Amino acid sequence: MKKALARLLLIVLLAALIYSNTVVASKLNIEILVDEVNLEFPEGVQFHLSAQSKVNIESIILSVETSGSKCQESLTHQPLEFTPGKEVDLEWVWDFNLSGILPPGTVISWQWEIVDATGEKMTTEQKSILVEDQRHDWDSLEKEVITLKWYVGETSYAAGMLNVAIDSLKRIEEATDTQYDERIFIYLYPSVKSLQETLLETTEWTGAISYPSYGSILISVPAGYTEYVRRTIPHELSHLVVGKRTFNCKGATIPTWLNEGLATYSEGYVPPDEIKKVMDALKQDTLLPLRELANEFSAYSDEALLAYSQSYLVVDYLLNEYGPEKMSELLGFIQQGGKIDEGLNQVYGFDTDGLDAAWRESLGFNFKRTTPKKTQIPVIPTSIPTLALWTSVVQTTLTPTEIQLPKPTATTPPLATSTSSVILSPGPTLDLIRQEEPETISPLILVAIALVVAMLGGYLALKFIRRKTQ
Repeated sequence: MKKALARLLLIVLLAALIYSNTVVASKLNIEILVDEVNLEFPEGVQFHLSAQSKVNIESIILSVETSGSKCQESLTHQPLEFTPGKEVDLEWVWDFNLSGILPPGTVISWQWEIVDATGEKMTTEQKSILVEDQRHDWDSLEKEVITLKWYVGETSYAAGMLNVAIDSLKRIEEATDTQYDERIFIYLYPSVKSLQETLLETTEWTGAISYPSYGSILISVPAGYTEYVRRTIPHELSHLVVGKRTFNCKGATIPTWLNEGLATYSEGYVPPDEIKKVMDALKQDTLLPLRELANEFSAYSDEALLAYSQSYLVVDYLLNEYGPEKMSELLGFIQQGGKIDEGLNQVYGFDTDGLDAAWRESLGFNFKRTTPKKTQIPVIPTSIPTLALWTSVVQTTLTPTEIQLPKPTATTPPLATSTSSVILSPGPTLDLIRQEEPETISPLILVAIALVVAMLGGYLALKFIRRKTQ
């Protein structure tokens, strides 16, 4: 009798194991052969998947996300078209020529969702790659939160530029009472041409570009223009810090005069002749009201340079008169979605016009709320927006590949003659809501359940046999 019971238990256990192995095997129907990406900067990224299954593979979705500040869920789902089959080999290309580049220093993460004819779904492990300009052999230095990379020049020169960056970051942090603790990448290109080739579509004035959402800065370093670089690095770093400090999803934007004023202030030096031009314009009553510098600067170089210096002096007045704590409070108000006039009133007790009047009065001039005597030539907006010696905001948000990129800021190179800049219009957005996957039972759990059932069955069988023998 005991032998019969042992045989019965063995049969039940074998049945449970066969069942559990069948469940595990069904979960292993889909096999991944290739899962990789090929980065061809600045052209784009090629995603490659090769998979096979015991039954036809019916559906494949590529999910991609990038590092950086965004208002929407950053995971983008891209269904792929293919002919169902047991073996599938396909590619999907993210074309930077259409969407605008992802700057070096950005992290791209991806994974695949594969469904076969039985309804089995496999989600691959998420993988990541750091975007780099692989055309060059980069050297690298790191200090605190800043990583500086270059491929032409001596290490001593790069180390000096890194120290400039560290000092500049501290200066803008102090000016805005802000702590910036995220990784910053600064890439130094040896010429304006080499930088512009990286940007694909750009204008002749572009000598540097910053991506506040990604913490990335690209700067041209022409030979003999060390002073230009020493001013450009802090300027672009300011855009990163201020961009991070005011980032919001409520549509609130920082006025150009405040953004560029802080960036120019962070340089630590403005040529005296530029300050003199502002003073002369004040004396002649031809200086534009501050309110007219809220959206963009003039397309004419002289007026644009004047606007930069004017913005700098206004910011300098606010910082000297009220301190960095108040500036931080104003930036925080914008981050919460507030408008600039409301923020100025709440923090300082005056609006934009009131600030304009107070600043001018501090220099001994009255603010007349009238149109300046100088006749202003109307600027017809074109596809190339306003930019002068330093920076202007450029929105590269065209998204035909269904991925939306945040806007960078661009800077003119030294001796640039064109002062045009562009605001590119955003493209269509994709539904970036992460899809929740239905919960599935682990094969190990099923095996455990089967074993418990087998043991219970054996116990009941043994009890039944004992009753029969009594």
